[in-house]
Amino acid sequence: MPTPCLTWGETRRRLGEDEARIRDMLRARFGVEPVLLLFDPSWRCVALHRAAHCLWRRGARKSARLLVQLNSVLTGADIHPNCDFGGGLLIPHPAALTASGNAGRNLTMMPLSGIGMLPRPEDVGAGPGLPVLGDDVWLGAGCGVLGPVRVGDGTRLQPGASLTRDVPRDSLVEMAARPVPGGPRVSGGGLPVTRPACGHGRWAVVRGDLAADIDRYLAVREPGAGAAPGALRRLGAALSTEVLGVAIYRVSHGLHVAGWRRLAAIVAAANAFLHRLTISPESCLGGGLFLPHPAGTVIDAAAGRDLTLYARTLCAAGATGGPAGPGPVIGERVVIAGMAAVLGAVSVGDDSRVGFNVQLRQDVPPGHSAGSPVMRTRVGSLPAAPEEVPAERPVSPVGYADTLALLRADLARLRAGAGGRVPLSARLCVTGFRHARFFAGRGRRRLARWCWWWTTRLTGADIDPRSDIGPGLVVAHPAGISVHATAGRDLTVGALAVIGPQDASRPLAWGTASRPVLGEGVVVGEHAAVHGAVRVGDRARIGAGCKVTADVAAGAALEMPAPRLRRASAGQAGEEP
Repeated sequence: MPTPCLTWGETRRRLGEDEARIRDMLRARFGVEPVLLLFDPSWRCVALHRAAHCLWRRGARKSARLLVQLNSVLTGADIHPNCDFGGGLLIPHPAALTASGNAGRNLTMMPLSGIGMLPRPEDVGAGPGLPVLGDDVWLGAGCGVLGPVRVGDGTRLQPGASLTRDVPRDSLVEMAARPVPGGPRVSGGGLPVTRPACGHGRWAVVRGDLAADIDRYLAVREPGAGAAPGALRRLGAALSTEVLGVAIYRVSHGLHVAGWRRLAAIVAAANAFLHRLTISPESCLGGGLFLPHPAGTVIDAAAGRDLTLYARTLCAAGATGGPAGPGPVIGERVVIAGMAAVLGAVSVGDDSRVGFNVQLRQDVPPGHSAGSPVMRTRVGSLPAAPEEVPAERPVSPVGYADTLALLRADLARLRAGAGGRVPLSARLCVTGFRHARFFAGRGRRRLARWCWWWTTRLTGADIDPRSDIGPGLVVAHPAGISVHATAGRDLTVGALAVIGPQDASRPLAWGTASRPVLGEGVVVGEHAAVHGAVRVGDRARIGAGCKVTADVAAGAALEMPAPRLRRASAGQAGEEP
């Protein structure tokens, strides 16, 4: 376990090791020497965390939390200031990443990964319920290390894996549940559902629900602070990232119900820009909403009181690439764990739980839980990294007239799928990528990087400028997605999907020869991942939650197995990250 970082000298030393790894990654990604690291989200995320951690250990807790909130706004990352990480921290894409725990040197956290707590009293060195990771640990996309566990040096977690027990050094943690053939299995409509009555056309109701949100935040975050918080404490809670994002949603929903639809959309877009939080103004959510990690969350649903959504969760209508329809209806006191999704016209009953990484398309009766896929740990020597790297694929030039034609095709397909209303973040995402791709093809690598930076800053999306993608690209919810690939026309990328290299801890892995090649009409669903130098055939569909590391035949459709339903235990709590 790293030595507590108590001095600014130790902080600068660790940040120097971080900078060396980040520079190696940026050279491999963009082909130029990075000059202004201040504007790079990876470096800015790590630097803000280092400063916050030092302030936290020196007793300046409020200043540390302010830097954490600034980090969340600027990069989308939510890293607790008490996290003690050794030097060489590498976070290629910080948007919607979460961390609470300790780790050794050279930790690599791929997009949408996280470490966090389970409500257990055990303390293995990072605090009650928190994990401790060794040196040279690699977390794949969408991974989670949960609870008071120890992870040995050199351990790798494959995409989507969840670890809740100790593992020795040089372990490989994989998902036991594999994608199976077949289209989406939607089994909603079996339970009697009553949508909650919406009284948010009156601002008194909106203020009442917001007060309930603040009370819930204080009850969870400060359980021992007393039953009657003062005005100063309530103001501090209202200005936190968690409550502020919910407050902005409350205003947008109230404006929508009152008939101010365009203004409501503008307020919702501001929430997506500030907090990477997407809640449609149409969504009607009861008071007591708790979002401990708002970045990357997508909500288009109706829900009762005291809903809890952990990191990178989705509650939306329909599946990516499918027809639009009504969204889910969620009852009261429901907890949805990290990387989980509730998709389609399904109902989730009161006091229910949805587990980590569950992609739910079926009704859940009241008082039941939907279990996440069981994980398998393989202990032993990791496969050796290949010594030879395939030859790079050249970045073909694209004329500006062709770039505009590609952009028009993207926007036309976006409008067709969104009923004519294209979200601002989706427009900015494809516009920024097409211009970055134009400059990359012309050899203007620094201009390409600046276009990429602006796109990442405004939308939270990471689409490599060297990605050769045909017309008709659709990214409806950009926050948190990462795309490093070659693809044909009509590519659809679902919310919080990742397409890219398998082992980004090595700079050589960022080359164009180490990334996936996708055919035409491919759909990569919500929380899905395609990793490594694999090929995905035309019109293939990678369903929600599927993690692909091998070739996929043309026309294939992959889905995750249905979750297991069982009665929830009394007092069962949610899971982080």
